[in-house]
Amino acid sequence: SHTLALVREQFWVPQGRSQVAKVIRTCKQCIKYGGGPYKLPEMPPLPKERVSECLPFSYTGVDYFGPLTILQGGTTHKRWCVLFTCMAVRAIHLELVTDMSTDEFLQCLRRFVAARGAPCVMVSDNALQFKLASDVLGSPNLTKNVIQWRFIPELSPWCGGFYER
Repeated sequence: SHTLALVREQFWVPQGRSQVAKVIRTCKQCIKYGGGPYKLPEMPPLPKERVSECLPFSYTGVDYFGPLTILQGGTTHKRWCVLFTCMAVRAIHLELVTDMSTDEFLQCLRRFVAARGAPCVMVSDNALQFKLASDVLGSPNLTKNVIQWRFIPELSPWCGGFYER
């Protein structure tokens, strides 16, 4: 439309819009400088945890969602859900908890390990209950079922995309 406006400053061309478009489509310089469609960047390779053959929930992401309002005995209560997501097959395991404390999370993790087995790697955000659970599970007196805990960078929930979806 800018080219058409420049032409119309001096001349009136019948069917000017289509004529200008036709000239621009065939102009070699316009094609060269106009560029093509935007090319998507190359995708980086997937992490080894996502493509290696392993047992389900060997590499797991964990996060909370909620609160959920639950009617129990005629009164409503707030409950949260802990979401465990397998990095390899995207299977999920849900556990309902009464609060977001570290003790409640450790009990929830204990139920998860009893049902699915102990994960090798656990990925989570930097929530306080996850940090404290990592410290408790990494203590020297608990050498059995050592879980390597990885935290995503602070204030960047998009880095936990596989369990945040």
